[in-house]
Amino acid sequence: MRKLETTVRGLFFALLAMVLTLALAPDFGGTSVGGFDKVKHACAFAALAAVGRVSFESRVWLPLGLVIFGLAIEFLQALPFIGKDMSAADVVADAIGVLFGMTLAEIAGLRRRWSALGESR
Repeated sequence: MRKLETTVRGLFFALLAMVLTLALAPDFGGTSVGGFDKVKHACAFAALAAVGRVSFESRVWLPLGLVIFGLAIEFLQALPFIGKDMSAADVVADAIGVLFGMTLAEIAGLRRRWSALGESR
């Protein structure tokens, strides 16, 4: 694996860990005002999808895995010791973010550009 590809994959897994940590962290209030919570979900999963698309070739398993990851987060939030609520709307926001991030990466041709950059080094 090339150094650039390894770096981008590391960024993907760091983002994955950050999203999980923030999703399970205590809520300090004010995050769901006016649907802002759903925007945060969509943005986080759009970033995961775009960076993941650069890191991995799969156009099927990556988005499916990210939606399952979002669903798993919701199940974890339903655990009594986490102290949050499970929300189907959050999973929908996650899926919309994945769709947006994958589309953005495809339109921008990020996978091809990063691959070409890695080969030129």
